[in-house]
Amino acid sequence: MGSYALGFRALDDFHGSGEVGFRTGAFRTAAANSHLYYEAPTLKTGVTNFVVFCPVSKCSFDPDLIVCVTETSTAQALLRA
Repeated sequence: MGSYALGFRALDDFHGSGEVGFRTGAFRTAAANSHLYYEAPTLKTGVTNFVVFCPVSKCSFDPDLIVCVTETSTAQALLRA
């Protein structure tokens, strides 16, 4: 899901069908897993060249996009900023 969501590769039929999550037991049905792939926000395929995972304060360049992974309370504060 990660490389697809970040635009590094197109969604293949096997993953898009939801079978992976269903077969591994992560989802009760393939349809539920498939819904995740088609409803989750993603970047267009081929747009992303590089991804850096680091605290913003340690980033040595000015990023085009920042993806925040945080607790809900912190995310709410960021959305109001």
